[in-house]
Amino acid sequence: DFPGFSADVCPAALPDLSKHHSALADVLAESPDLYASLKGRSTSNGVGLARCIKVGVDNRGHRLVKTVGMVAGDEECFDTFRSLIDPVLQRHLGNSHGLGKHLRHPQTSKPGLLEQRGLTTTSMDVTGRYVVSTQVSTWRCLRGFRFTPAMSLEERCEVERLLTRACARLPEAFRGAYLPLKGSQSWAPRPGGMDGLEAASLAREGLLFEAPDSTLRLCSGSGRHWPTARGVFASRDRSFGVWVNNQEHLRLSAKQPGADLLRVYRHLADGLEALSKALAGGEQRQVFACSDRLGVLNSNLANLGTAMQVSILIRLPGLASHPGSSRGGERTWRSWCAAQRVNVAAAEVRNQTDDLFELTNADRIGFTEVHIHNILVEVVSRLVQMEQRLECGHSIDDLLEKGVRVAVPQPLEELAVKAQSTLLHSLRTGRLFASLAAARPAAASQALALEARASAEAVLDSLVFSVAQHSKAAVGGRAAREDDAEEVKGPESSTPPPALPPLLSGAGSRPDTSGSVWTVQASSDVSVNGQAAQDLVATLVDGGVEAQALAASSPPPTAPPRLAELRSKVGGMLFAACDDGRLEAILTDVKARSSPKAASKVLPKANIDELRRRACGVLMESSNDGRLEKALQETKAEMFAKPVECDDLRKRLAASLLSNLESGHLEAAVSDVFGSREAAAPAPGV
Repeated sequence: DFPGFSADVCPAALPDLSKHHSALADVLAESPDLYASLKGRSTSNGVGLARCIKVGVDNRGHRLVKTVGMVAGDEECFDTFRSLIDPVLQRHLGNSHGLGKHLRHPQTSKPGLLEQRGLTTTSMDVTGRYVVSTQVSTWRCLRGFRFTPAMSLEERCEVERLLTRACARLPEAFRGAYLPLKGSQSWAPRPGGMDGLEAASLAREGLLFEAPDSTLRLCSGSGRHWPTARGVFASRDRSFGVWVNNQEHLRLSAKQPGADLLRVYRHLADGLEALSKALAGGEQRQVFACSDRLGVLNSNLANLGTAMQVSILIRLPGLASHPGSSRGGERTWRSWCAAQRVNVAAAEVRNQTDDLFELTNADRIGFTEVHIHNILVEVVSRLVQMEQRLECGHSIDDLLEKGVRVAVPQPLEELAVKAQSTLLHSLRTGRLFASLAAARPAAASQALALEARASAEAVLDSLVFSVAQHSKAAVGGRAAREDDAEEVKGPESSTPPPALPPLLSGAGSRPDTSGSVWTVQASSDVSVNGQAAQDLVATLVDGGVEAQALAASSPPPTAPPRLAELRSKVGGMLFAACDDGRLEAILTDVKARSSPKAASKVLPKANIDELRRRACGVLMESSNDGRLEKALQETKAEMFAKPVECDDLRKRLAASLLSNLESGHLEAAVSDVFGSREAAAPAPGV
């Protein structure tokens, strides 16, 4: 270890950091008790607080360029020292990221890999005159190993062995050779490492990394055991490269001349996925360190989330000498790029000229890889447009005043989780029925009644299928051991249960006269629960809700064919999700989001029955006293002055939901519901 602050044991008192300039120093100055509460903790791998904060104690930093001030020694550090890491991340990132106050990185369908859905196909430079080359790089650490600042020599050699073996199994498009650094004796096929000619060749291609020489990197532990177990894997055409045991366990990069960023991104994504499969050895397991909360995990806290950097070399002779906006102010093309979260720096290449620049993404965490790719494409396209205008002698003031906006569709899984969470929370808190009851009275038309029925079906479908899946998860073990027809009874209660209305008879449930709330026929086959749930929905909607909602209409209108077809398709999708376990995973994630303290606990059977009882009670109480009928018949007079087609309502509702999802308002509202509920009266159960 580098001399200075001990990396093994924390002293009794926190060192003086009053003259230090880092996010760590700022956080500890505001909350000095954090050091006392964390200094005795360590992960299961033996990584303590001293190892993590050594780099911030040994380096004072600069007031104009503040560093993070700490590193992570392994994957568990993000949980063990979360009370320190989270505020340090918030202080370092400021308000520029997309994480929000809860520090949650957007989830993707391929954790640890690069998402490829939603990539823009726009060409950055159709002329081919401006963009010189494009490169995409990403960093990863292997799960189960300590990170580079804390790993032992044996762990470092084992990581090298695993990665070189996996690289040898890559597909033909990525085949190449592994060359250890000069002086490394850890790789048996090449004792002593690469020779001078090989090192010079890799350096020309930008594929060689050098020994760390800055105090900042040396204090972080990057130079330990140098150069043992370090090397470079390069494909035959030098378009794909892997750095082994440099700053992280591995760094993958793909680079090609020209402006085809989409091709480079996909090449890297395919290489990363192939390497992951080779490391897994055919098993379906996660080989890279990552979490649902922070995305990809690395030792460098500034390199979490996507852990991806897009680098574009571009030649801009006109903009290089452009003074800025002619309308006053300090608006220049560089400040415009900074506002779009894109860094601009002079290119560090051979034969460098004043008009050659390197553009990179400023954000790693808080945004998806697809968003970063698309924002770079739009920014470079705008810069090329500016350059072409300057060549023709035209003004670029209007282009400097307009930002770029990239709309990336969220993954279907995340949308499903948010929609499910919103519906369940609205039912649980009673806000759904309160909103319906607050609607202003107006005449009910057939079109509005049909739309009310469609809304009720959607809400009830979500509720009942969720209850059915929770029931399956709780009683699946018992149902597997007993007969399928065995009854699963609710918890004993001294309070008489609410009377079940006739609507529920024959819909997969029946009144229980033995003292429990109610009983449900359970089955080890998920599709049986799904069918019972569908029957219950049909009974509630067709037998009660529809009759009440259409009481003022004569004759009752029939649902359009599209609605029936949509209902059938949704039912099929839910059955499939039940059978393959996806619905259970979504519900588990909803529970984890809404109640982090209970995320690791299995939902008790008693709580499931309590959820059933409450949901049933709300629906039946509203039905018996006429509130449900009144709410379904009433609408807002100002909004619905004339009949509106169901299809138009659906489109408007979908647009509103997507807008709230993209802006984060919907998730914030759900968080606010749970925050107010828990603050008012924390109750046991679901």
